[in-house]
Amino acid sequence: MRNLLFFFFIHQPTRQPVSNTPSLLTCGSTVVDDTTNLQSDALPNCQDVQDGVGGSLGGGFGGTRMYTFRGNGDRITLSTCNPRTAFDTKIRIYDDSETCIAGNDDGIGCTGFRSRVNFVAEEGVEYQVALDGYRSASGAFELSIDCEAVSTPNPPTPNPPTPNPPTPSTPTTFVSVPCPGNFDCYQNNDFGNQDNSRYNIDMCKSVNMCAIMIECK
Repeated sequence: MRNLLFFFFIHQPTRQPVSNTPSLLTCGSTVVDDTTNLQSDALPNCQDVQDGVGGSLGGGFGGTRMYTFRGNGDRITLSTCNPRTAFDTKIRIYDDSETCIAGNDDGIGCTGFRSRVNFVAEEGVEYQVALDGYRSASGAFELSIDCEAVSTPNPPTPNPPTPNPPTPSTPTTFVSVPCPGNFDCYQNNDFGNQDNSRYNIDMCKSVNMCAIMIECK
């Protein structure tokens, strides 16, 4: 009796590489896509700061879908908290030097372990968005992107300078003094030169130093 050998081959789907030209995300858009059969990315881990738990947030093993977004100065919110997301997602955001600036696994208020992350996108910076699943999770998802203008506080209004109150002028005070004896009064100008005016008055009146003086002679 002849021995028969049987060989069984198990076919495993070939994972496709992550796209070298990630899709561009725009404000107000919604993307329906899938991570099935994609390769994982090699980007560094993120710090999950928006699930209320924290911890390291690395790439999953179920494949990564990559996107790009050009910063416009707005506050950007990326979310898979949508009905067509069918698996436990993660979102990571990297700047143009591949430094992770934000990430989320389980978004607060999201059901089904979906994700939501927000950050302020600096004007002109080319950001990378990595979307994958927890551990080996993969599948279909719906990713929405919303943009909100960041309000710039108005500069404080400077207080108008307080004007100094005008210095009141001191009124000229005339002081009356009796003329000694029967001397006549002559008028001197402010240079000390006596003019030829003669006054037959009983009282001499003097004013301040810079004015014409009337002196008893």
